[in-house]
Amino acid sequence: MTAAVEAAGLEDVSFKTMRATYGKLLLIATKDIELVAKALGHSDSRITRKHYAALLPSELKAGIAKMSNLGIFAEPSKSRVRTKRSTSK
Repeated sequence: MTAAVEAAGLEDVSFKTMRATYGKLLLIATKDIELVAKALGHSDSRITRKHYAALLPSELKAGIAKMSNLGIFAEPSKSRVRTKRSTSK
């Protein structure tokens, strides 16, 4: 590890840093958090979600967009989700 870091001309790089970078790049490339959990050897994908899910904001937006199928609507310019109100009196 030390030889590889020196050969690459890097400073302050540890195995943990390289592993985290690998996990982040794999998640961005595949958008598959379960795959990343397996690749990193996490026993539970909740660990992976805790540390890496923030890298997928577009996935969150896409998930919220699918909520309209359930009668739940989000205003495009806001992050809040609201339910459709009944207009009957």
